[in-house]
Amino acid sequence: MIVLAFDTTTEACSVALQVGEKIYTRDELQPRQQAKLILPLIESILREAAITRADLDCLAVTIGPGSFTGVRLGVSVAQGLAYALNLSVIGVSTLAVLAQQAKREYGATRVLSALDARMAEVYFGVYEHEKGQWRTVLPEVVVPPAQVCFPEGNNWVGIGHGWGISALLEASGERIIAHHEDCHPSAVDILPLAAQQIEVSGGVQASELVPVYLRNNVTN
Repeated sequence: MIVLAFDTTTEACSVALQVGEKIYTRDELQPRQQAKLILPLIESILREAAITRADLDCLAVTIGPGSFTGVRLGVSVAQGLAYALNLSVIGVSTLAVLAQQAKREYGATRVLSALDARMAEVYFGVYEHEKGQWRTVLPEVVVPPAQVCFPEGNNWVGIGHGWGISALLEASGERIIAHHEDCHPSAVDILPLAAQQIEVSGGVQASELVPVYLRNNVTN
């Protein structure tokens, strides 16, 4: 199966392409340039793999939470490509993608994902990897750092730039054994999450792809 995945929900723009067992990646950290970068990055990665858009079997995209503009851009690009190519789409959580990154890079299986949501709030998600799959321990939320509801126990690993907020670190107490704040979602980590959904549902039609903002008021 050939799957194209991409993320534009934070300051980074990331694209990954899986062709069978081979994976190609593109990652650019250029804030507010995602709209200019995303399509050229997609075309570049397709050229490297020597395939065309018509060869794609499925699309996968982060649907939030994150920057309102970035979430909307990613969903719009995915919908446009899906309509044009008659493809199904897999939508995955930005926070879940960060959890997968924590597992890939640090071997973490108990992860607290946090993104700075501005307006003195954080997007926060709690995930545990067991039996080869991720489980959402608590619902994703957007709240002030001091009001985050933490899971029981310790030995959790924090990931995402939300951990750069001192109030969140203070509120976590001794629950975390490490935190990695200098991380952005990478499309390569969308692929295993999308594969799980493909097995279950096969994806959705473009019109059914829904962004996740977690709050009604937006700042960007």
